[in-house]
Amino acid sequence: VDSFCHHCAKPIKIGLEHGKAISNPPEPLVFLSMPASKWWDNIVNTCSNNMVFFISKQHLAEWQASNPRATGEALSIEKTVELSRPTYATRMELDFSRPPKEELMQRWAAIGLKGDFWKL
Repeated sequence: VDSFCHHCAKPIKIGLEHGKAISNPPEPLVFLSMPASKWWDNIVNTCSNNMVFFISKQHLAEWQASNPRATGEALSIEKTVELSRPTYATRMELDFSRPPKEELMQRWAAIGLKGDFWKL
């Protein structure tokens, strides 16, 4: 992934190597502004327009201070990989089907993603 910090516009590069996230800068965050219950309505819109990156917690905090009406959840890159793995690990298989909502919510809860934002 080649993106940029939503606060300062500095480049962010993220990749996967042997199933592990690698990034430059080393600890970027993914900010999700749309609750999980709305993701499936238009997944391209969700990923393209409602998922933005920050190079650090400080940049996220500064951006939130200047955008107090912006709501959502911030995740580390590692947590984002954990979040997406149950849905996309087998996406390229011919018999792929998205896991049931209940299963996804259980998996997300197991990695600490709980509350109204994560309800499907």
